[in-house]
Amino acid sequence: MGRVDRRTQAERSTESRKKLIDAAIHLLATRGYAGTTLAEIGQLAGLSRGMVTHHFGTKEACVEAVVGAIHSGMLGAVQEGMGGRRGVSALDALVDVYFALLRGQSAGARAMFIVRTEAVATVPRIRELIAENNEALRRFITTRLAEGISDGEMDAQLDPDVTAVLVEGVLRGSGAQWLIDPQRVDLDAAGTALKRIFRARCP
Repeated sequence: MGRVDRRTQAERSTESRKKLIDAAIHLLATRGYAGTTLAEIGQLAGLSRGMVTHHFGTKEACVEAVVGAIHSGMLGAVQEGMGGRRGVSALDALVDVYFALLRGQSAGARAMFIVRTEAVATVPRIRELIAENNEALRRFITTRLAEGISDGEMDAQLDPDVTAVLVEGVLRGSGAQWLIDPQRVDLDAAGTALKRIFRARCP
């Protein structure tokens, strides 16, 4: 019986943590980092501020958990979208999934954008997390580029590390512009142009 009780308590704790992270994502996406408080996170989650403090301690630690959750969710969506593909095909899937999350008005995508542009300038730990997040995405892109070169789909003269920086820049930059001005930024056109880069041949 004791084991069952402990497992149930652990499950309740996991559920509470998820509710708090979801609430924090919503508030970050709608009010920004400065406008989000621990009390509001707890209230929106249907829990107390004390529960937020219990699980995270500080707002910075809560946002750290948010960044990790958003990154894990996006990585899972990309891996599902890849469907076992590699190289250029996998990169195409990355573009499609990344922009689909934005088009779907993902609170996570908007929250991450706000964290990048607001909290990253004022909270050193958040800046470190964003840098780690960026590096993880570049590693993923670099691996896919190397596969494309190895499979003969891409020009062997391309430097995967340098090209990964450019690809990440286009994804992040296009996404940021669309979030600011969705009426005048064409994500489909940006995605098509980026996919052409994958297939470019060096002179």
